[in-house]
Amino acid sequence: MLTSQTFRSPLTPTLLISFAALLVAPTADAVEVAYRRDAKTVANSGLLFLDGQYIAPPYAVGWDLQSGLIVNGHELGRQYLGKPAEESSAGNSDAMPPRRRFFARMRSNRIQTLQQLSETINATLLGDARAVVVLEKGRHPIVLDSYEGSPELLLAIHTRTLGASLDEMLDSIVLTDTDRSQLAQFVTDLEITPALEDRVRYALDISDQIVLMNESNTEKAAVLDQYTYPLTIFAMICVACGFGHLLQHKPVLESTGDPQTDSSRQRTIVMRSLLIFVFLSAVDLIWTMLASHTGSMRELNPLGNGLLSNPTHLIAFKSAVVMMSAGILYVLHQRSVAQMASWWGCLVLTLLTARWLIFNSMFM
Repeated sequence: MLTSQTFRSPLTPTLLISFAALLVAPTADAVEVAYRRDAKTVANSGLLFLDGQYIAPPYAVGWDLQSGLIVNGHELGRQYLGKPAEESSAGNSDAMPPRRRFFARMRSNRIQTLQQLSETINATLLGDARAVVVLEKGRHPIVLDSYEGSPELLLAIHTRTLGASLDEMLDSIVLTDTDRSQLAQFVTDLEITPALEDRVRYALDISDQIVLMNESNTEKAAVLDQYTYPLTIFAMICVACGFGHLLQHKPVLESTGDPQTDSSRQRTIVMRSLLIFVFLSAVDLIWTMLASHTGSMRELNPLGNGLLSNPTHLIAFKSAVVMMSAGILYVLHQRSVAQMASWWGCLVLTLLTARWLIFNSMFM
């Protein structure tokens, strides 16, 4: 029972405001519709076909509860979802290997709603110049990216491949029999316009560049594999010798009291340090060139990065600096500064080569 005390309660204004807000607030469906109308994504890559006609980019794709799927202003209903693979005619799918048939049906059935279709189209077209989307009324949508066979489909369109040759080309794409026959009919009936021909040629040029880049990377990786093992063995021996030498001798040698003995001993130890320094500098140079050539690393030193583009200049510069430094330190081997510099140079190159060994075992 409501009394005058109820309306004088401190909570009364809050309850009244909440009740009024519920009356004027839009429904959840209205909020979702408004949100989805603004949630269109624009893609400038890929190729989209609507009812057998090529649609030039950019592609504005979205959906809402009233209009359905919206593609560049075209409102598409559920007729563009087609039928799931299980409801379509099986054709000769029994001849397809079970594993391939399973993945074909799984991919065909991944799109069940217009929202899923919108999200799939956007995810496929964004950033993939070779992606292909085929939308036909009453047919199941076909969405292919570069990894799912779109380059083969583009090649079939470009070469106007028909008949048995087209069927053979489509064999590389994991499709159900229904999608395969639909795609074959689509390619056969497609009208090749100048705009479509230019777009297909552009996408195929990207494919050729990717193929060449992959072949180049494969060749570079083969060169790296060829030299990695012997270089690793040599570097491990040099690192072991370097650490043994550094632990056995101090940076500055103490005098024995005999000038001739001291001079001979200083010359021998400094020479060993410099020999290890030179060998490990060569290992560092070879590994740097191999890693840079294969793209395994990026030189952060601006001077070194500039020299890496010209191996001849890099080898000449590195050899000149190392040999000149070693020559100066050998001539001054009796001085404590030269002894300390050669010892520390040996230490730095030994640690650097050990780092190369770790890097090689992890990433190369």
